[in-house]
Amino acid sequence: MEDEVVDEVYQQDLVSSVEKLYERCQYILNDCSTRQETRPLDGMYRLVQPLTSECLFLEKLLKNPSTIKRKYIQSTNLSYLEAVHDAVTMVGPINDIMRSVAVPHKNDQWMALSTMLRQHSLKVDLVAEEERVWIKVIARNTKAFRHEMAGLEWDNGSDDDDDFGYDDHFSDDDDDDDSVPACTFDELPIFKKARTYLECAQSHHVHYKVPVVVFAFMRIHYDQDPFVQRIMDRLEDMGICVYLQNHQQEGTSIRTRYLPAIQEAFGSTNGSLTTPMLNLDVSTVLALVSQLSHYGCSVDEIEGEALQTQASQEACSPILPILDQILCGGKQLYMVQSAFDRLKSIMDVVAGPTEIKRYLHLFPFLQTTTTTTATTATAPTPPKNDNDDVDLWTTLTPPPKITILPDEPSARFQRLLEPPLATPSTRGMTSKLNNGRKIRSRFSSFHAGIFGTADTLHMTTITAIQWMPAALLEAGLLGSAIVTHPPRSLAEQKMHIKKNGSGVD
Repeated sequence: MEDEVVDEVYQQDLVSSVEKLYERCQYILNDCSTRQETRPLDGMYRLVQPLTSECLFLEKLLKNPSTIKRKYIQSTNLSYLEAVHDAVTMVGPINDIMRSVAVPHKNDQWMALSTMLRQHSLKVDLVAEEERVWIKVIARNTKAFRHEMAGLEWDNGSDDDDDFGYDDHFSDDDDDDDSVPACTFDELPIFKKARTYLECAQSHHVHYKVPVVVFAFMRIHYDQDPFVQRIMDRLEDMGICVYLQNHQQEGTSIRTRYLPAIQEAFGSTNGSLTTPMLNLDVSTVLALVSQLSHYGCSVDEIEGEALQTQASQEACSPILPILDQILCGGKQLYMVQSAFDRLKSIMDVVAGPTEIKRYLHLFPFLQTTTTTTATTATAPTPPKNDNDDVDLWTTLTPPPKITILPDEPSARFQRLLEPPLATPSTRGMTSKLNNGRKIRSRFSSFHAGIFGTADTLHMTTITAIQWMPAALLEAGLLGSAIVTHPPRSLAEQKMHIKKNGSGVD
């Protein structure tokens, strides 16, 4: 009789535990839904899907309380999912959740992104601050983490993504001796994991600067355990930014921990991500000088379907504020020789008179050439009026002059145009894929010259070719530095606006 009572109490405790887990799971799901409605976030579904599965599992258990066993509670992944959710509330602007990032092959062998991900990938729980921060969430508490370090079993719930694969040759004494043999401490698998993340981040640079890697120990307190703290100190020495709970500083968040590291690596968190020197694509200079960018018009005041589409886009989202934000802050502007040659050929045929004036402002050496070769018009140049810039550039801060650079594409961009090596699985197929190249057919040697030269010189490229970043990534080229914007074509000769004081006929 007494045993039956004990069993009943034990079962009631299990049911109560499942009910609490279910309530927690529902709360997190509801909060995720609210966040997604307020500010949609890429990758939120990767958190919501496993949470939904956990809820369904727990709900099924509650419908049949007699079937609940302790091992079912121990197998839940809610501890890790809750830790990721908690971390979401403690960081800055989030770009992605639970992203799989490709680890490049060590022998520099070319691989498409899909192949790279299949062979070796890491999961970054949170990507934040415009890709500048990678956050790995660890849900273990201090005792569980210490047991795992010692290679012992721990049955108080775990997150399956936080399995560092520890070997069982570490011992954990119950006394206060926290020492580990010097030859084995550096070999702890968590250090191997840290090195993997740091090395991978090097390949995924953000405008030629390496993302900050954060290990967020959501349930470990600062200085709670000397041995665990020693591990944390070593991780920081390796270059990992470590977040621990700190009772002495209640306001401490993950963001307050990594902000100094961001400022050291990238400068200001509010500043531009781009490099000080910018490489401009043909499409960007066309957008800069286009009359449509400076004097928008209605759809029925311009010829051509493509230009009419751009006129409609310009009315909804003007391009000049976007370009001003990209090019401001004392940036130095450059253009590759092959790109300039293509631009000049377009301007000579398509540009209107005001668009040519902007073009000559950006490339003043052309004015010198024109003046030298002219055989007429010897009248003195009139003094410049302050209103000239306003009429010419309207709301755009007059951009600095553009310097021409020789083409010098990097080896990795040149390799994109080569056919991939045939393998047993692809033999006979490579010629049919992207014309036998590693990247889609639209990518040409002209593109390789523009974007590859910027890669050689570690410069950000500004372009209106919006498919380019995805194409390079799919082709396995990691860490490219490209900023895209909407296109604006030369339009002055196709615009028919009645004179209204804007200077446009």
